[in-house]
Amino acid sequence: MGVHEHVGRQDGQHALAFCRQSLAREKGGVISQQAPVLLIPSIFDEADLAALLAYWEGNEKSLVNNVARSDAGNTYDGPQIKRRSDTPIQDRNLFAMVRTRVERRVFPEMLKAFQCEIARMEMPRIGCYDSAVLGEFKRHRDNTTPYTAHRKFALSINLNGGYEGGAVGFPEYGRAVYSPSAGGGVVFSCSLLHEAQPVTNGRRFGLFTFLTDAEGAKREDAMLAQQGSAVSRFKVS
Repeated sequence: MGVHEHVGRQDGQHALAFCRQSLAREKGGVISQQAPVLLIPSIFDEADLAALLAYWEGNEKSLVNNVARSDAGNTYDGPQIKRRSDTPIQDRNLFAMVRTRVERRVFPEMLKAFQCEIARMEMPRIGCYDSAVLGEFKRHRDNTTPYTAHRKFALSINLNGGYEGGAVGFPEYGRAVYSPSAGGGVVFSCSLLHEAQPVTNGRRFGLFTFLTDAEGAKREDAMLAQQGSAVSRFKVS
């Protein structure tokens, strides 16, 4: 047996042992009801998380406390719906990292789970829900206005731990809430009523963006041409 073959076999054995240990740590149980969402772990690694948090700390932020108005759409409207401090990712290198991670970790899982091929991603934002102001995002949907009707899926990726509250809930599907570990995210249809519950201790950081398919991208282009809007976005391809 050659040296490389021996090393390769050892690597394989270590990988198999790691998989068995990870499986043994998983909690079993029966799920009787849940929202139709997709949980994806390990989208970002520790270095990615550090870079994203540093970008938020070092760039101008705005407190977002409302959403686009729609008479027949969002459940809430006005200055109390949302308390989150956002900064858009406008650094091309950081955006390229985010795009690569999302393309490699999120898009294949969405294709398997939802049979949806993503064509466009909106400009990602790094946001902070701060317990000092009871940061939250009350119940709403993400595609109920002329400016958001093209959106198919929302992607929310947690960037840190160590806070309390802040879980994502889908009240149409029961009282269960979803809170991925740092680096993990949740994908869900923009048609679902959802909320980010108040952060009661600490700060919850997340990366937030919206995804759409080729049909949705055409609808977005038509909306922009009609409205003359300067909505900031990046195309995936």
